[in-house]
Amino acid sequence: RLWPAMDEGRFQSVMQRWPREGGPVFASHFATYDAAHYLYLSEVGYAKDVPSCAFYPLWPLLIRWFSVFTGGSHLIAGMVLANVFSLASWVIFHRLVTARFGERVATWALALLIIVPGSLFYQFVYSEPLFFLLVMLLWWGLERRWYGVAWAAACLLPLARGVGLFCVLPIAWHLLMKRPPR
Repeated sequence: RLWPAMDEGRFQSVMQRWPREGGPVFASHFATYDAAHYLYLSEVGYAKDVPSCAFYPLWPLLIRWFSVFTGGSHLIAGMVLANVFSLASWVIFHRLVTARFGERVATWALALLIIVPGSLFYQFVYSEPLFFLLVMLLWWGLERRWYGVAWAAACLLPLARGVGLFCVLPIAWHLLMKRPPR
């Protein structure tokens, strides 16, 4: 009741919308823009000439797999996964920063990370929570020399977002610092 009605004209005019059929519902507020594309891909999959094909496959695939546990609701699956991934990545972030800079700095860094306006996307069906979790796992794996964890995160990062390819830079830096050239 506190949420204003969605503009149906705008809802119908965007390229991708959720739910795919019918008018907007209350849940449509949580599935706008990129989230609608991810939900479309998790429900339907990739097809020729569909604008949603511009999005990377790992996030929609995880939503599809997890929707089994949410009664087939891809939106609820995406929301649950986004919030679980965000919480896990914040815990890992806090632990890593604590080990390197101390508890006080870690707590302030985490508080600032959470309150920055862009962190809003960590709670919705966007790929940011998954990507941030994979980055934290890569950092954790490199710091603790758990190279299996680092390898898995590095392989999955480009499947979550295109910039995941740049994970080779921190890996190269880590190798350079741990084993300087002769």
